[in-house]
Amino acid sequence: MEYVTVRATDFHQIAEIYKTRMKQDFARNELKPLAAIQHPWERQAYDVYFLTCGEATLGYAGFVRKGNDLLFDYLAVSEGHRDQGLGSIFLKQLAECLTGADCVVGEVEDPDAAENEADRNLRERRLKFYLRNGYRKTEVKSKVFGVDYRILEVPVGVDHSTEEIRKIYSDLYRSILPSAFYRTQFKVDGGERNEMNPLDKHVFYKPCKKLLISELGILEACQVWEEASEELERITEASPELKKHNGAMVLPAVALYRTLSRHGKDAEKLLNAFGDEMGERFAKVVHGITSIPRMDKLIWKNVDKIMHVMSGPKLGYERRIVSDPPQMFGVDILSCPYHELAKVLGEEKAVLCICHMDKKYMQGFHHIRYERSTAVSEGAECCDYRLRFDKAKK
Repeated sequence: MEYVTVRATDFHQIAEIYKTRMKQDFARNELKPLAAIQHPWERQAYDVYFLTCGEATLGYAGFVRKGNDLLFDYLAVSEGHRDQGLGSIFLKQLAECLTGADCVVGEVEDPDAAENEADRNLRERRLKFYLRNGYRKTEVKSKVFGVDYRILEVPVGVDHSTEEIRKIYSDLYRSILPSAFYRTQFKVDGGERNEMNPLDKHVFYKPCKKLLISELGILEACQVWEEASEELERITEASPELKKHNGAMVLPAVALYRTLSRHGKDAEKLLNAFGDEMGERFAKVVHGITSIPRMDKLIWKNVDKIMHVMSGPKLGYERRIVSDPPQMFGVDILSCPYHELAKVLGEEKAVLCICHMDKKYMQGFHHIRYERSTAVSEGAECCDYRLRFDKAKK
């Protein structure tokens, strides 16, 4: 069989591969919209190559182009033809097709940044695959949209120095990313440190970005993230005093809610899902702590004092104590500072995610049963917190 690598000259071919192959080969959060390939292709800033055998297309590769420098964007062999050595054939033929380029770089996920041993083994296998086929490992590392990469150079001619690779690689990304994304979502080791998005600094809300990427896809999610950061900055610049205590939780929620709504998304549903996710994380922590021997009894012994502090006027709450010790300790929150601040900002539903988090994490107590049926933020008179010691609850 004769395999031939050819450069695409008709965008209809690319569109067909996108619809029939790429949507299956790549996760939603890894796949650009088709327009993000078409527009640069039309201005000769994107190249696509096909691995063919007769009339069949067995693989495809996409490259970002800036002048005579290229960046690997996508690479795949058709599902029915994998594990047959076609990947190696394709890589070698691509290198031959690109000999006219000044520099071609690619990315592979950095094994040193793996989350666990299985992930590390997978990343190392991918890296070795490229190295076996003549690709050169450089000393350059990067973090793009939160993913850590090692940078490889495709063997198309003269090898470039580390500084040259770093500059070429950065320039390629600068050519395709909006300035806000390049500033906050792209970082090359040894280069100038980019400004961090304020939402990325927030311990509670930072994980929301991952949820948005899974729901919206990486490009739209990152756009929402940047716009929400700008919205957060506008709110805090207009009223700096709001950043203290309650505002630290409320303002990011309001900024995300407004931005998601502008994008036509169900902001309430997305943020509530995030609140549930964070609540489940915290519940595991709470359960671990309260499962320490005698910790449950110590907490129960002091639960009235804890409740007094956590729901007290110093934190902005209005409440009514409804405890019936020692069987039950309870409080009705008549006015919640989070809800009140969200009302002032005209986005009451933005803080429902905090209620969702609250309901989930309180279920984590070992031997302490938590009950709550109403919430001020949902239109009720109060948030009714009830705690009972229950040896049967694990």
